[in-house]
Amino acid sequence: MSHTMNIQALLTDPDAIRAACERLGYEFLGQGTFDLYETTEEGIGIQMPGMNYAVVVKTDGTLAFDDYDWQGVSGQTGSRFHESIMWPLIDAYGIEWSKAEARKQGLEAMESFNEETHEVELRITV
Repeated sequence: MSHTMNIQALLTDPDAIRAACERLGYEFLGQGTFDLYETTEEGIGIQMPGMNYAVVVKTDGTLAFDDYDWQGVSGQTGSRFHESIMWPLIDAYGIEWSKAEARKQGLEAMESFNEETHEVELRITV
């Protein structure tokens, strides 16, 4: 059975959403109305790998997506979906938003990958 899921993620900056999509190789569809399996959602559309329907970032920052779409295409469900698709989007958004906010304030943002911890490190300097 297909369901439209909503996750409160607070992704509200369209430029940071676009940058996060570019970073991850997701297709940024822009603002619009998107048909999911059972519902129609308005917001910023993101086409993710392995999904027939867009993930929609609604104006309140909530992510709307069809959970069956992911299960049916990839065989992954629940936490596996979040680990492989949603969490990277939320993480990338946080990094891109932080870098943009630092630049707006005239600060330098340096990003690196820590090979030991396998984490992205973001350093903002005055």
